[in-house]
Amino acid sequence: MKNNHRSILSLSRLLPALLVLAACGSAKAPGATNGGAAGSGVAGTSGAAGASGAAGTSGAGGADATGANGGAAGASGTAGGAAAGGAGSTGAAGVLADGSAPDGGAGTAPPSDGPLNPDAGTVLPRYDGGFVSVINTTNWNETTIHPFNKRRMLVRDQGDPHLALLDFGSNTPLVWKTVAGGPYARGMQLIGNNQVLAGRHDGYEVFDLTTGQIVKSVTDFAITLSAYRMANGETMLAQSGTVLSFLDKTDRISHAISYPGFGYTRLARPTRNNTFLVPQDTRLFEGDANGKVLWTVYGSEWGEIWESLLMSDGNVLVATGMGASLDVVDRDTHLVTKRVGTKAMPMAATFKPNAFCEFQILPNGNFITSNWQGYGATNGASGIQVIEFLPTGEVAWFFQQDASVFSSIQGVMVIDGMDPKFLHVQEISADSTWQPVIPTP
Repeated sequence: MKNNHRSILSLSRLLPALLVLAACGSAKAPGATNGGAAGSGVAGTSGAAGASGAAGTSGAGGADATGANGGAAGASGTAGGAAAGGAGSTGAAGVLADGSAPDGGAGTAPPSDGPLNPDAGTVLPRYDGGFVSVINTTNWNETTIHPFNKRRMLVRDQGDPHLALLDFGSNTPLVWKTVAGGPYARGMQLIGNNQVLAGRHDGYEVFDLTTGQIVKSVTDFAITLSAYRMANGETMLAQSGTVLSFLDKTDRISHAISYPGFGYTRLARPTRNNTFLVPQDTRLFEGDANGKVLWTVYGSEWGEIWESLLMSDGNVLVATGMGASLDVVDRDTHLVTKRVGTKAMPMAATFKPNAFCEFQILPNGNFITSNWQGYGATNGASGIQVIEFLPTGEVAWFFQQDASVFSSIQGVMVIDGMDPKFLHVQEISADSTWQPVIPTP
């Protein structure tokens, strides 16, 4: 991969005077010296040295930023019974696991976990392990435990459809880059057994975290917009309609939830209240397990909103897509009370905020988001495509992608502190951080 040195003049106090592009790009905390954590690797004043991968002197990462303590979580909602639908009168039969994933061997039915849905697969019992905070501020920070210059993260490139693993502590930070299931593949998640689940337009696929090899593909579910492995082991597919279909361990639909009147959705996510946050173009709604819509909010500055997560204080954080912001929606009024980023953010000419898509709440309270730049394989030189914010809205860190490696990053997931032996989910957490399910179903 090529070295690329680029000077960006007249930067504000948020950014250093020089952006060093090395290997797969440059990663830096605002306020770091010229020898800051650089690129997808460790870069010094001169950056990484071409194909040899020799690194310069590594500098210090930015100061640790700790988010403010959140308020108490809202009261748990009451989930209704599973609603039939989605699969039709006879049910949509999926394919059996191919033996390469932890869901069971090919042709071998898993032991029954619950009553059999006569229309389709086996209904799995709900997770009942309570809230988990294994990964928290006492064992996760960005200064001594998981510094920026050793960060590991998964990124999804939509412009040039690939899933990639980056390790900034390595001389060759691009660990792997694998062709993914097309430009409409979305989401990524550690699901245990050293594997990564990722959605595709017709189901989901599973990657080996070490090699990037695709070890399983499920392709029987048309118009799938994202995939998510639930804490109880079910795989939830968000499908246009809006329908949430839940697959059992043999990838058969066991039950589904339908929310009539809504259309194209993206990353639907379960909450700790046994509800679901579903983004739909310019509207966000929360629905229960019976298909009842609890509330809906519309954002005049939103467009193709991407994902929403329940915060520790009960408010909702929304990636507004073409609004290029992370908006806080009040838990009671459902009004937007705060916007992080936006197209008018400081240093907008450098960051080029275009569309904030898949994002993550980090254990220290920071928010890290992708900043998608457009369709096609020629957007790699546009903007800064991964940005980490403090809860107060200031930039804490960023990743400057290498245009020879990436085009338009649409998803990001920091995996520091996560044990890939276990499934990691958000609905068992009090703040929607990724937490391990032990034992993994």
